[in-house]
Amino acid sequence: MWKLKQPLFEQFAVLLSVRIVWAFAALLTVAGAYQNRTLQTQFSCRVDRSGLVSGASWIRFPYPLQWGTLNADAGEVFLMLAAPFVSLIESTGRFIAAARYGSATYCPASFLSRSAGWLGLGMLLNGLWGTDSGATVSV
Repeated sequence: MWKLKQPLFEQFAVLLSVRIVWAFAALLTVAGAYQNRTLQTQFSCRVDRSGLVSGASWIRFPYPLQWGTLNADAGEVFLMLAAPFVSLIESTGRFIAAARYGSATYCPASFLSRSAGWLGLGMLLNGLWGTDSGATVSV
């Protein structure tokens, strides 16, 4: 039979599940399965009455400080610095583990220091644009 090089159902399980369920709901809508149901059921199940597709913002461009100007308290700043330190230690550990797993030479300290600096800059930009954790390493 067919042999895929990439395990699609493992990588895109949620995306494929949503598409399959949406197609099934569209099929039931076209077939008229919800015509004699309550309005609440029709609103929840029909794909033409919920307004999800027409009400969705498909393209959204983030910009810095889109939720207002920065305001901070010293205690909150120190509490929020815990996450970057944990991410820094985790990313350094993942670099070392990836080098060890790949039988490569260990990363020099200058490389780890430079990568930590870029990670810090990425986290600063993430905070300005309002994203959560887009600059961390994923091995």
